[in-house]
Amino acid sequence: SGLTLRLADASQSGEATAAKTLHLILPLLIHDGICHSAEEVRLVAIGQLLKMTKHAGKALRPFIPDLALVLLESLSSLEPQMNTYLQLNADKYGVSEESLERARFSASRNSPLAETLERCLSLIDAPTADLLVARLPALIRSAVGLPTRAGVAKFVAQLASLPAAAPAVRGGSGKLLKGLRGAMSAERSPVIRH
Repeated sequence: SGLTLRLADASQSGEATAAKTLHLILPLLIHDGICHSAEEVRLVAIGQLLKMTKHAGKALRPFIPDLALVLLESLSSLEPQMNTYLQLNADKYGVSEESLERARFSASRNSPLAETLERCLSLIDAPTADLLVARLPALIRSAVGLPTRAGVAKFVAQLASLPAAAPAVRGGSGKLLKGLRGAMSAERSPVIRH
């Protein structure tokens, strides 16, 4: 773990070594680790992924489309089940649903996954934006859970504000807006709607 982290850190091992390390390790973490059925495996994979991406720099770019989509999907699946239980039983505890939604939304925006999504956004270039914009409409339509739906909306808004992503967003704006409009018309949460 320590050696892998040093090898994935471009400042310690160089861009070429970091890129090779990421090409070996990240697909395993993204496709097998985070989506694993065992919670312990998911937590270890996410912890390792967060550490590796912190210092990977530009070597992370080829993985951003897969990484960002998996992280966005994971915002809800990794949320503590207690939050969903409280949301469904808010009236039993004398708490408004909206205040619980605001707390859940705030927690997801300040999570380590959200921090990694911010890091991905900071590294996006035009080719990466093209790949993301092509894949985001499907995620917008299929997003399940308050943290994921809110995270996707925030990610799309931030992506649209990036100069490097402007041509891709302009080109895919019809599909993105159609997906967002459909998602918003079906959205019940006042927190997300605002």
